[in-house]
Amino acid sequence: KKGNSGGFVMEYANLTFPEALKKLASKYNIPVEDRSVTAKEEQDYKKREAMFIANDFLANEYAKLLTLPEHKAAKDYAYRRWGEKYCKQIGIGFCPWKARIVDESFISEEVANELHLRNKGGYDLFNGRITIPIRDRHQRIIGFTSRVIDGSEPKYMNSSDSLIYKKSYSIFGIDIAWREARRTEKMYLVEGAPDCMRLQSIGIYNSVATLGTAWTEGNFETIRKAVSSVCFIPDADPPHPGERFGAGIKGVMKAGEAAMKFGFAVSVKMIPVGSEKQDPDTYCTTQIIFNSLEEKDFVIWVADLLFEENMTTEEKGKVVNQIAALLVHIKDDTTLEMYMSSLVKYGQTKRIWLKA
Repeated sequence: KKGNSGGFVMEYANLTFPEALKKLASKYNIPVEDRSVTAKEEQDYKKREAMFIANDFLANEYAKLLTLPEHKAAKDYAYRRWGEKYCKQIGIGFCPWKARIVDESFISEEVANELHLRNKGGYDLFNGRITIPIRDRHQRIIGFTSRVIDGSEPKYMNSSDSLIYKKSYSIFGIDIAWREARRTEKMYLVEGAPDCMRLQSIGIYNSVATLGTAWTEGNFETIRKAVSSVCFIPDADPPHPGERFGAGIKGVMKAGEAAMKFGFAVSVKMIPVGSEKQDPDTYCTTQIIFNSLEEKDFVIWVADLLFEENMTTEEKGKVVNQIAALLVHIKDDTTLEMYMSSLVKYGQTKRIWLKA
């Protein structure tokens, strides 16, 4: 590879150009002129740093506890599901029942409360659960997601919003996905952390997931800094009676349009829909299975789903308008012309598509 120290630090540490320069300047004691910070900004900065330290400490403690003989059931579950290598790579741990690690640590009461580290009983929030760190793209731990191993509910539980973690802005797996995405120029977008973990554990490292919310503008702003292409993998859940599509497909139809508005080249890999729900976690158990899923351009994928045989002229017109609403987000004339040539196969002339 070519480049200078700034470019190296940008890629190696997943930083923007200004962040890389500040990191280098700090390392070599080079003064960097910046605007002065207010007392509140300085206080928030110190609080944020204390939160990162607290999360890092807990992640290390929980990772150690996972390996103890008395927690063999948790370790066996994690290693069987995601593989030992991946569990160690992302720092999966275990918080025992009635653990008071937070109370026994250096973590201040203020930081513990800000991060919501205890449950109502005063024990560690994730007691009795496998803990999975949530990191930002700079690899700092901003929170945790967790899973029970005894079948109780809720099956998964995430950290509450705090000064360093916002559910609607955070992206699970972005720390691992960032570098691979820059290399491949694409990210795979899935619905939940378990789906992302499955894909990353089988070597699809440029996979990311939301944390219990729909894809937001904040998510897309972050992803846009790394790639210009995204591929959605929707859950394949059977539709409810009277509906054509399941929730996973409907969600990706909406998210794909939002991604197109943001300027992404959008595609879809679709898991076959059967009588039982399937998702990337349950279906993509090997790279071979993942690679066998056909990747379609998002617009063509939507058209394939919406156009049916024996549709009335009025129904076809509605679908044409729905597809045309996606095409308006394409600014490149050559790309638009290619779409027009592909869309005539649905029985509408190029003139109709252009008019729409």
